[in-house]
Order: sequence, then structure tokens, then C-alpha cells
Amino acid sequence: MQFRSKIFAVLALVGVVPAAVLGSLSFSVNRAELERTLRSAETRVAEEAARACERFVAQAADSLRLSASVLPLRELSPAELAHVLRIPYRQLEFIDAIWVPGGPLVYESANGRPIPELDKLQREAPLHLAAQWGTAIGAPYSATDGSMRLPIA
Repeated sequence: MQFRSKIFAVLALVGVVPAAVLGSLSFSVNRAELERTLRSAETRVAEEAARACERFVAQAADSLRLSASVLPLRELSPAELAHVLRIPYRQLEFIDAIWVPGGPLVYESANGRPIPELDKLQREAPLHLAAQWGTAIGAPYSATDGSMRLPIA
């Protein structure tokens, strides 16, 4: 091996190896910091989305309560109840179905929304909490078509 080759090999080791080591360390540190930043950003976005959903559901429950409060529901027959409940059903576009215990299930199948399942609605609706507090929001449940439903009583 010539002297020129030896010097070139030493200079390559002295110049390339530290650059490769520092590049590797810099990459791993920057990657870890980027992952932390993205994780915290995703958390903030998820929290804001949850707050927006909470506000929407609270406003929906309040709108439904206000819309139904002017109706004389206790004084109506089941046939009249079915017709009268179409008023809040059509006013509030976020509602898939309205059901008053002891009355008919009010929904429309021609609007492109999935048909509600009365047995699951009866099982999941928080009726006992609504009797105590006036309005209650139940736990979300999955319909047979895979869509998620949120019962409000």
C-alpha cells in the first residue's frame, strides 16, 4: 500500500466515520422529537374533536328537548303521537328516529338513512336517568349495518 493510499484511507476514516456517527445520532434524536411533537399534536386534535362532539350532542339534546316541550305528548293517542312526532323529526336533521315509550317509532325509510332498530333503542336508551334528570345521553351502540347510534332520552 502506498503512502498516498494510506493517507487517503486515514483521512476518509477521520472525515467519514464521525460524519456518519453524528448523522445517525442526529437522525435518531430528530426522529424521537418529531414523534413526540406529532403525538402531542394528535392528542390536541383528538381532544378538540371530542369537545366539538360533546357540544354538538349537548346542543342536539337541547334542541330536541325544546322542540318536544311545546307538544302535548301525554294527551295524544298513539296514532296522533306518530303524526305529531314528525314535527321535531323533520325539524332536527340529525335525528334518525324518535320514539316515546309506549308510542310508535317515528322514522322515514326513504331519506337514505339506515332503518332504526327499536329493540336496540329500547335496550340502550337511558330512560331511568332521563326520568331523574330530565334529559340523558346514553352510550353509543353499533347498529347491525355498522353505523353508530347515540340514544338521547
